Amino acid sequence: MCPAGDGLVAVGSGSTANRRKAFIYHKRSHRVQFIALDSLYRALAVKGGLDGENFNIEGIAFREGTWYFLNRGNGPLRQNIVFTFKGDTALGFDQKTIEVHRTSLPPIEGYPSGFSDGVLSGNRLWFLATAEDKASNFEDGANKGSFLSYLDLDSWSLGPVRRLSDQKKLEGLTVYKDSIFAPQAKSGQMNFLFCEDPDDVSNMICPIYQFAAVD
Repeated sequence: MCPAGDGLVAVGSGSTANRRKAFIYHKRSHRVQFIALDSLYRALAVKGGLDGENFNIEGIAFREGTWYFLNRGNGPLRQNIVFTFKGDTALGFDQKTIEVHRTSLPPIEGYPSGFSDGVLSGNRLWFLATAEDKASNFEDGANKGSFLSYLDLDSWSLGPVRRLSDQKKLEGLTVYKDSIFAPQAKSGQMNFLFCEDPDDVSNMICPIYQFAAVD
């Protein structure tokens, strides 16, 4: 999920047929809009050379007419990709503008890692990555940990990796704005909120953590 214009846009991962949908919550009217993502996801998969086992959108961001869709490389081919394309706040898109940015992420304890969410701040695409012991884009494996890093949007180079956990699966990321709960950050400091996915159908509690990253 991410903000876009007046709305909050939530998309499915595309890893199965019933996950190719989006919902837009319009904040002013409180209206919920449904959008089918079949054509967009088909275009992204073709451009990235991904089959159904390797297509898995786990993070989105939007700024100034450009969308960023993060494909998590937890399928057999381990394809961590950031798709960018021009579009509108209702997920209309220009297929000719789709670009594919393949990213090599470091493993966690020998297990391949994959994108789990992303957020834009300045000239960086900050992201969370997690590792599991199973190569599947829809079946969960045992959690092996999470880390935080960023991609420089000029060079698409990887920034420093900050290990966050050996066990927790962190799958939600946002910048924590200054407020009564987040006092003015120190120079060079970024404040984030993370959300944990317990990967347990009997556990409905998803903890939220605050984290300060200093360049």
